[in-house]
Amino acid sequence: LLNIGNFLNQGLLLLSFIMALISLFVFVINRSDLATIISFLAFLANLTLALYVYLNNPKNPVNRIFGLFVLSIAFWILGILMFRSQAAVTAFTFFWAREFYASGSLIPVLFVYFAYYFPFKKPELSKALKIALLSFAVISLGAICFTNWLIVKIVMNPWGPEVILGWFYYPFTFFYILLMGYAFRHLFVKYLGAASINKIQLKY
Repeated sequence: LLNIGNFLNQGLLLLSFIMALISLFVFVINRSDLATIISFLAFLANLTLALYVYLNNPKNPVNRIFGLFVLSIAFWILGILMFRSQAAVTAFTFFWAREFYASGSLIPVLFVYFAYYFPFKKPELSKALKIALLSFAVISLGAICFTNWLIVKIVMNPWGPEVILGWFYYPFTFFYILLMGYAFRHLFVKYLGAASINKIQLKY
């Protein structure tokens, strides 16, 4: 029988290795670019953290959620890194633009789940909130990947490619900030009512 835990572990390691190779290639060809160096180091830091937390205890929902949360940040950074490396507007330029916006759209959703599970699961997510999170993720991913609602076009400037954003940017940004603020508020409420050891965890 297939061991799902081992399969996920090996899949994540393989995916991370591929991401590292891609990023290393971009880093080498743009090594004189300070912004690229900083982005590359940020990508490596998030990738390492995601793998360390997840593999430390993959059965713990907090580890899984936090690992996915940080991995989505790593994908977001990788997308920006690859997008900035494009010398002309091609299909790959659009792919990486959609990739970093799609990865970014998962960050607030996973952060809300993390806020509910860390450092203890209390209370349960309401059905309405679960529907809202799923709706935001599905609508955002659909709009980013399959329409021009967010990414209208890409123009090439002397400093590199630039995304021209459409009307969906405004509701997307509004709900993005709303979800992030909700998650921070939930963590703060937990902090006020938590025991001393949990307060230390929430503080850091």
